[in-house]
Amino acid sequence: ELQKVEVAIHHIGANAYWTGALFDVGQSTPFWFLATGTATWSLPTSTVTWANNIRYDIIPRGTDKAGNVQTPFVVGVSTFRFDNLPPDSVISSPTAGARLNTLTTISGTARDDAVAGPGQMTVTQVSIQRTFDSYYWSALDDNWSNTLTWNNNNNGSTPQAWQYTTSKMQDGTMWTSISSRTYQIQSRGRDTATNQETPSAGVTYTFDNVPPVTTISSPVAGGAYGPLKTLPQMLGTGLDATSPVTTVYVALSSAPGYSSPTFVRSAPTFPPLPWILWHWMQPATWNISLPRLKLRPFRG
Repeated sequence: ELQKVEVAIHHIGANAYWTGALFDVGQSTPFWFLATGTATWSLPTSTVTWANNIRYDIIPRGTDKAGNVQTPFVVGVSTFRFDNLPPDSVISSPTAGARLNTLTTISGTARDDAVAGPGQMTVTQVSIQRTFDSYYWSALDDNWSNTLTWNNNNNGSTPQAWQYTTSKMQDGTMWTSISSRTYQIQSRGRDTATNQETPSAGVTYTFDNVPPVTTISSPVAGGAYGPLKTLPQMLGTGLDATSPVTTVYVALSSAPGYSSPTFVRSAPTFPPLPWILWHWMQPATWNISLPRLKLRPFRG
């Protein structure tokens, strides 16, 4: 029958034992502490000065009522690595301040203790908040919620290179279900030692799938121009409620009967000549000078 259990705590790297005040490098043999209980025992360790990324041995030994003492290190030794630092995570897509007309996947990277790497990641979580009403995306509800929600990465067991997506993100309805256009995305990681990252501000991005609106103020529709009423330049505006307009394309035909050009996001597609194309890089109030354009009377 057991009479007592004693425990020693060994700092493997320094080959030092905990003495109650410090890991003493001069203490190269076990320093024993009396545990509470025998069949099941415990030893308080709240005062132990554990160091991050250090391996330790917990060494027990028992003594029975006949005075027989267990030989330590034979059985029962528990070796572990101490980790008290949370992991770090980074959002790589979307980038901060991005303006996008589609976003099917949020992705990034995470790592635990960038210097020494003692632990392993168990999960990376993502919070998605729309600034319109401060609602959060909930994977559980598959909808927006007024409660802060953290969604686990869903690209398998690889939280170090994590991704998060949903079917509604894939088809775009997640972003277009309400008039909100700006979203804040945050990430946080958790490691096998259950250390959880305090998330940073994350990134804010703008979703915009509504095209801008352009107007022509000069020449006026149906106007007549000639030698006495010249047209030195074409004027107009390019406006967008969400994103700055970067480019305005203007097409001009010198003869009747030609179909209109087809404009796409990258560049316009034109029917046969004589269409003429300009683009102006100050689209909020764009203008195109026409010093070489000769106006001739129209004969129908």
